[in-house]
Amino acid sequence: KGTNYIEDSFSAKCKNAQVRIKPFLISRRKISKAVRKALREKAREELINYMKNKDIETLFKEILKNQIQKPLSLKLKKIYPLSLCEIRIFKVEKMIESQ
Repeated sequence: KGTNYIEDSFSAKCKNAQVRIKPFLISRRKISKAVRKALREKAREELINYMKNKDIETLFKEILKNQIQKPLSLKLKKIYPLSLCEIRIFKVEKMIESQ
């Protein structure tokens, strides 16, 4: 009741695939729309930069081991403290053939 949740859905490219990512964040308290937007944009920017030079197998392993969510949570905490930072959906849209 006293929290907000922030969801997003975007497509991004990693080394060998096009993926759809849906991060899911829950704040500790009620926050304004501007802060929610800032969190959403920062999460998108960080995830896209992180995935640029990694392959799909590595990314799946890191998501399962929470190696992406923890550093992301620490970066987003500077905007507003979160009680939860998860990747809700991570699916392959299209494999990219390596030349």
